[in-house]
Amino acid sequence: MWYENQKHLKNTISHLDSKNLKGKRLFIGTANTMPAGMSLANLKNKSEETQHIRSILHWINSLKARPVRN
Repeated sequence: MWYENQKHLKNTISHLDSKNLKGKRLFIGTANTMPAGMSLANLKNKSEETQHIRSILHWINSLKARPVRN
Protein backbone atom coordinates (compact mmCIF):
# COMPACT_ATOMS: atom_id res chain seq x y z
CA MET A 1 0.00 0.00 0.00
CA TRP A 2 2.83 2.43 0.71
CA TYR A 3 5.23 1.86 -2.19
CA GLU A 4 5.49 4.19 -5.18
CA ASN A 5 4.13 7.10 -3.14
CA GLN A 6 0.97 5.12 -2.24
CA LYS A 7 0.10 4.59 -5.92
CA HIS A 8 -1.76 1.31 -5.30
CA LEU A 9 -3.59 2.70 -2.27
CA LYS A 10 -4.77 5.81 -4.13
CA ASN A 11 -5.85 3.78 -7.16
CA THR A 12 -7.80 1.32 -5.02
CA ILE A 13 -9.56 4.04 -3.04
CA SER A 14 -10.50 5.92 -6.21
CA HIS A 15 -12.30 2.81 -7.52
CA LEU A 16 -14.33 2.14 -4.37
CA ASP A 17 -17.42 4.02 -5.56
CA SER A 18 -17.73 1.85 -8.66
CA LYS A 19 -17.87 -1.37 -6.63
CA ASN A 20 -20.90 -2.86 -4.93
CA LEU A 21 -19.45 -4.46 -1.83
CA LYS A 22 -22.72 -5.17 -0.03
CA GLY A 23 -22.58 -8.58 1.60
CA LYS A 24 -18.81 -8.82 1.03
CA ARG A 25 -16.21 -9.25 3.73
CA LEU A 26 -12.58 -8.31 3.72
CA PHE A 27 -9.87 -9.67 5.96
CA ILE A 28 -6.82 -7.48 6.29
CA GLY A 29 -3.84 -9.05 7.98
CA THR A 30 -0.85 -6.94 8.88
CA ALA A 31 2.45 -7.48 10.57
CA ASN A 32 3.52 -5.05 13.23
CA THR A 33 5.67 -2.72 11.15
CA MET A 34 5.76 0.10 13.64
CA PRO A 35 9.09 1.03 15.16
CA ALA A 36 9.81 -0.22 18.68
CA GLY A 37 7.99 1.83 21.29
CA MET A 38 5.60 3.36 18.74
CA SER A 39 1.85 3.34 19.44
CA LEU A 40 -1.12 4.02 17.17
CA ALA A 41 -1.49 7.42 18.86
CA ASN A 42 2.02 8.35 17.66
CA LEU A 43 1.35 7.62 13.99
CA LYS A 44 0.80 11.27 13.25
CA ASN A 45 4.59 11.28 12.96
CA LYS A 46 4.75 11.14 9.18
CA SER A 47 8.12 9.52 8.95
CA GLU A 48 9.24 6.92 6.44
CA GLU A 49 9.23 4.40 9.30
CA THR A 50 5.47 4.73 9.78
CA GLN A 51 4.43 5.07 6.13
CA HIS A 52 3.51 1.38 5.73
CA ILE A 53 1.19 1.14 8.74
CA ARG A 54 -0.29 4.59 8.05
CA SER A 55 -1.16 3.47 4.51
CA ILE A 56 -2.93 0.37 5.80
CA LEU A 57 -4.90 2.38 8.34
CA HIS A 58 -5.83 4.92 5.65
CA TRP A 59 -7.21 2.07 3.52
CA ILE A 60 -9.24 0.71 6.44
CA ASN A 61 -10.62 4.16 7.28
CA SER A 62 -11.58 4.72 3.64
CA LEU A 63 -13.58 1.49 3.66
CA LYS A 64 -15.30 2.37 6.93
CA ALA A 65 -16.25 5.84 5.66
CA ARG A 66 -17.77 4.44 2.47
CA PRO A 67 -21.57 4.15 2.59
CA VAL A 68 -22.98 0.70 1.91
CA ARG A 69 -24.94 0.70 -1.35
CA ASN A 70 -28.02 -1.43 -1.87
